[in-house]
Amino acid sequence: MALPTRQMVGLPSSPSFRYKALNPAYQSDPRRILGQSLMTQGASSAPVATPLQGLGRLSSALVGAYLQKGAMDRQVAREGEYKDQLSNAINSMNLPPNSPINALGMFNQEAALNAAVNRQTALDARKPTETFPTLTKEQADAEGLDTSRGQVYQKGTISNTIKSIGGTSSGSLGSKYNQLQRAIELKNRPALTGPEQQELNGLAKILAQETRINTVNKQTGDTESILIPGLKLDDILSGVETETNSEDKDDTAIVTKQAKLSTQESKFVSNLSSASGDIKEVIDKLFNGNLNGDVNRTLVTSLNVPFGSTVSGDAQIITNALNNLADLTTRDRSGATAPIEERQFFFSQILPNLTDTSDTVRFKIKRLINSLNTNISSFAGGRVIKGLPDIKISNYIKKESKTDSNKSNLINLPD
Repeated sequence: MALPTRQMVGLPSSPSFRYKALNPAYQSDPRRILGQSLMTQGASSAPVATPLQGLGRLSSALVGAYLQKGAMDRQVAREGEYKDQLSNAINSMNLPPNSPINALGMFNQEAALNAAVNRQTALDARKPTETFPTLTKEQADAEGLDTSRGQVYQKGTISNTIKSIGGTSSGSLGSKYNQLQRAIELKNRPALTGPEQQELNGLAKILAQETRINTVNKQTGDTESILIPGLKLDDILSGVETETNSEDKDDTAIVTKQAKLSTQESKFVSNLSSASGDIKEVIDKLFNGNLNGDVNRTLVTSLNVPFGSTVSGDAQIITNALNNLADLTTRDRSGATAPIEERQFFFSQILPNLTDTSDTVRFKIKRLINSLNTNISSFAGGRVIKGLPDIKISNYIKKESKTDSNKSNLINLPD
């Protein structure tokens, strides 16, 4: 049976050493090791040759005691921090006020925490699993939910949380596919529960609803809303199409004229147009006009040495062009500028360095082009915008002509 640890005489803040996880830190504390060694030297009973030797032993004993006291104080601090962590962990378990675990924590916090964790694990195992069945249109209407555009909802069986899973004014084909897959799965089951039958009935009605798909006319830039007929679940499963009366249906596409660009958006388009010129300037000077060509190492050196841009006009042009491109790449399409730190960081990522290999220099410029291409695609958003440039890597790579290819394949015969 382990005996309780007693406090050392004269050390009211001695550690308890009750936490096994903390004891190795105390054992390996260099202050404790050195202090113990010095105290051993000071406690030697060997005869002393001179009074100074005796004074040295006393000094060693005092210094050793001081170092060991420091190691103990640090252990006391460790135990205090660990005790606070255990208390916070137990308090976060939301135990009932009359739980015996609280009483256990007064004597053994580690055991109390383990008991609290086991209790919570057992409670979690008894909790029912929440499911989210799909609401029928009638159920969604009863909940006061908007179903005017074919919206579909699910409701949690425990939390009563309601979330939308599809059905929009644009007619999400992805959600339609998921709903159809779920309906086929339920239809093929040998027997359905009451909620599952309600879900199947609701899905069948939702799939039968007509939807509209928004597309962009690439010639005019206008948005056209096209009517998509609903899906008949029974027809899909049987493979037999039933006739429908389509005399009253209006299949005419609804056309929405493309809105004009705002002043900020127009400026953004203008800046992107100038960006294509900056990129061409960079590639002409760094790669001799071909992104897959050789790198101009002399120019790379001028970009990195002190005052290099003052003696090299090409270095000045490249620096200004990359600065403009970094600003435009990090700029929001609304015209808002990015923080100076973000722009400077991006500039540093695309500027060729002395230690960069040719492939690394080429990769940095390709990264710049891809970033601009992403900005352009995000800005367009499917719209056809006049003047918006097409910036992509393939535009800056020269293709080898057939004549050059044939020349490279010739074999020089000796005269």
